[in-house]
Amino acid sequence: MNVDWQSILKRLPIFSSLDKKEVDHLIEASDEKEYAKDDVIVREGERGNSLFIIGFGSVEVVLPWRGDKTLHLTTLGKSEYFGEVALFEKPSRRSATVIAAERCVLLEIDGAEFLDLAKNHPHIVMEVIENVTSRLRDIGEQVIKVKLRDMDEKIDTLNTRLEAELRATSATLNATQTVFDQTSRRANEIIQSADRSRTRLTTTASIIGTGITTLVAVFGFVGFSQLQNVTKLTADIEVKAEEINEMVKEIEELKVTDIMENLGFLHEQIISHYKKIVLPQFSEELRKDMDNAGKIYRTLLQLQDDDVTNETFKIINGQLFAVDTEEKVNDIIKMLKTDDDGFSKSPRQELLSYFAKLLAFIIHDEEQFDSTFNSFEDYAQRHQDSPIRDRLPFDIGLYENYISGLSVNEKDAKRKQEKLAQVWKQMP
Repeated sequence: MNVDWQSILKRLPIFSSLDKKEVDHLIEASDEKEYAKDDVIVREGERGNSLFIIGFGSVEVVLPWRGDKTLHLTTLGKSEYFGEVALFEKPSRRSATVIAAERCVLLEIDGAEFLDLAKNHPHIVMEVIENVTSRLRDIGEQVIKVKLRDMDEKIDTLNTRLEAELRATSATLNATQTVFDQTSRRANEIIQSADRSRTRLTTTASIIGTGITTLVAVFGFVGFSQLQNVTKLTADIEVKAEEINEMVKEIEELKVTDIMENLGFLHEQIISHYKKIVLPQFSEELRKDMDNAGKIYRTLLQLQDDDVTNETFKIINGQLFAVDTEEKVNDIIKMLKTDDDGFSKSPRQELLSYFAKLLAFIIHDEEQFDSTFNSFEDYAQRHQDSPIRDRLPFDIGLYENYISGLSVNEKDAKRKQEKLAQVWKQMP
C-alpha cells in the first residue's frame, strides 16, 4: 500500500516546522512496516528506541492487568504516533503494549535520528512533552475508572447481601419478640393464678422456674441462631470494608506514585536533554540566526525549570556584552520583549527578563533605561516575597567588571555601574 508519508508528517505538530528536505531525509532514514490484525507491535517492558507513525489502520494501546487480562488505554489511528516515551528513558523500555487493531502500515523512526532532528527544532521536544503528559493523565484516569468499577461491583454485592441479611434479621427478631410476648403473658397468668393458691410460694417458685426455663429455651433457640447470623454478617462486612480500603489505597498510590513518578522521571530526562543539547544550540543561534534563537528562547521559558531559566539568561547576558552592533542589540531586546504578550512567565523569569533588558540599555541605550526601570521597580516591589537574587548564576561584581572594560572612560563606567547597582538593589 502506498502511503503519502510526506503529507502525514507535515500534518503532525511535532514535524510542522520541518522543510521538505528534512522531511524527505527523515522518511528515507526510516522503515515502513506492515502489520496484520492482532499482531503485537511493541510489548510493555521490552527494550526499544524508536517512534512509530501510523500511516494506515489503527492500533490498540494496552497494559497487562491482573494476570492474563489486559487494560485498554486508548486506540490510535492514522496520523497519530506512539513509542515516544522510550526515547527519553535510560535504559529505553516500552511503557505499554501496542497491538494492531486491524491491518496497519507504520513508519518506524530511529530514536537517534529523531533526537538529532530535535537539536535543530526544540519545539519537537515540547510537543512530545505535552503529548506524553496528556497520555499519562489519560492512563491514570482509565486505571482509576477500572478500579472504581471493581469497587462499585463489590459494594453493590455487599449491599445486596446486607439487605437480604437485614430482612432475614428483622423477620427473625419479630418472630422472637412475638414468642417472647406470648410466653411472658402466659407466665403472668400462671403467677396470678398461683397467688390465689394456698401453696403460693412453692407453686410460684416452680412456675417461675418453668417460665424462665421456657423463655431461655425459646430465646436461646431463636436468639442464638440469630446471633450467629449477625456475627457472621459483621465479619463479612469487616472483610469487605478491608477490601474496599485496600482498593482505595491502590487508587491513591496509583494517582500519587505511579503517574507522578513516570512524569517526574520523564521530566528529568527532558531537562537533561535541554541542558546538553538545546542550551548550546540557543547560544549558537544567538550569534547566527535570531529567528531561530527567538523560537528556542520561548521554548526554554515554557519549561518553567529554574536551572534552565538561569542558564538561558546567563547566555543572553553574556551575549549582550559580546555583540558589537546596534542592530544585534536591538534584535536581542526585541526577542526579550516578545515574551511580554500571550505567555505567562513565573516571577523569576519576569525579573530575569527585566534584568537582561535593563542590562542591554545600560550598555547600549541609556535613554530607554529610565522608563523600563520604573516598570521593573514596580514589579520587583510586588514580588518581594519571591527572592531570587541569592539563587542567580551571576553577581553584580561580574557585570561591574564587564562594564568597566566596555566603557571608554572612568566617568562613563561609573555612571553605568551606578545604574547597574540601582537595578541590583531592587532585585528581591
